[in-house]
Amino acid sequence: MAQRGSIEGTEEYNKFIKSAEQFDVKKTAQKLNEDAQEELQRLSSLLSSEDYVDINNEFERTKRNGNDKPWFSLSGPNSLADLASRLGCKGEYDIFYNIFSDIAHAQAFKKHIFIKNEE
Repeated sequence: MAQRGSIEGTEEYNKFIKSAEQFDVKKTAQKLNEDAQEELQRLSSLLSSEDYVDINNEFERTKRNGNDKPWFSLSGPNSLADLASRLGCKGEYDIFYNIFSDIAHAQAFKKHIFIKNEE
């Protein structure tokens, strides 16, 4: 069954076309790029400031094969769960990060879908 928004002449189709005409992909991509460049400059400036230069230099020194190590590993924790425990925030980790990580990485479906093997 086709989506009504894809059927020419329907109200849903006309609404979709009107919305699509207002969305300029090229302009949106250009704005995102400009925002990213501004944020990169802001972060570079921050990381080269007196408060962060030593930390940033250590981070740069410890890069492996062009891959960044997790930012928190420089101070000892080997995972975000370990960091949360060391900071006394294990409850927050369990409630927020752990649950939302499952959702973001499509692991939550396992709790709601059962695939029965019928032969």
